[in-house]
Amino acid sequence: MDELTATLKGTGFSRSPWLEIGIDLLREGKLGEAREILEEEVARAEGASRLEAILYLTKVEYAAGRYGRMLALLEDYRPLFIAAGDHGLLAWFHMSRAAARERTPAADGSHIDRAFLDYEQAIDHQLKTGDRQEAGGALNNMALMLHAAGRTAEAHEYVERARGYFRDLPIRLAQADASEAEMFHAEGDRRESRRLALRAAAAFAEHGKERLLNDLRPLLLWTLADHEGDTAR
Repeated sequence: MDELTATLKGTGFSRSPWLEIGIDLLREGKLGEAREILEEEVARAEGASRLEAILYLTKVEYAAGRYGRMLALLEDYRPLFIAAGDHGLLAWFHMSRAAARERTPAADGSHIDRAFLDYEQAIDHQLKTGDRQEAGGALNNMALMLHAAGRTAEAHEYVERARGYFRDLPIRLAQADASEAEMFHAEGDRRESRRLALRAAAAFAEHGKERLLNDLRPLLLWTLADHEGDTAR
């Protein structure tokens, strides 16, 4: 389960009403309106408030599938993030750039290595703020990216590392299980895929995470259908 979920922590500044409106529009899926509000906020805001507006604007472009635009925004404003020197801002910057690079293929496949480097830099900044949960999320994303690139052994190592950061976080542990269930399904290992999918589903149901359960349902149904086919033969 891979998504752009990075958040800003530790900067301690107040959001403007316009930024709040842009964030609400993004949550409602009104991407055009959110883009307009956030672009205006980027133009008018200063300091960390401006950088947060930029990062939310990249979330709009991520949701719209405009990954090239995400990269352009992040590159244009990269000097401001570096100058700010805030680990929370820099972690979010690198998570966003990793997600955009991962989804902007290069002919020579170098986009994977560049995204990998961004994830590593994000983890470094996350750990400096003490945010192990976000660091685990980055490792989980790296696992899925490596698996999609055919680097299956590394992928399983990274999802196990992610679990290490998710101790005492049952929902995040279940998300790691769901990620590895997807990986085993792609490898044709129905037994392991089913085991992990069922474990993740139980945790999502126990904690009332309906959206995550719904996201997992297609994989769960496929693995159970495979199981029924096995028992029928």
